[in-house]
Amino acid sequence: MATVNISRDGTVTRPMSSGLEVCVNCGYKRGFHVTINTGTGKPMIILVCPDCGTKYDLDWPVNI
Repeated sequence: MATVNISRDGTVTRPMSSGLEVCVNCGYKRGFHVTINTGTGKPMIILVCPDCGTKYDLDWPVNI
């Protein structure tokens, strides 16, 4: 199992190589919503479980 870190705001951080197909919090299996977090200094893509709202930071930077 891949290493999973959870920040104070509830964002789950895990390595991209581990993949993400199922929410580790609630088990939802039908995909994720996408949002962009700009509060870290560089824009990052964050996946959000549409069922429980858990956020996943897979370290995906984006150029805006």
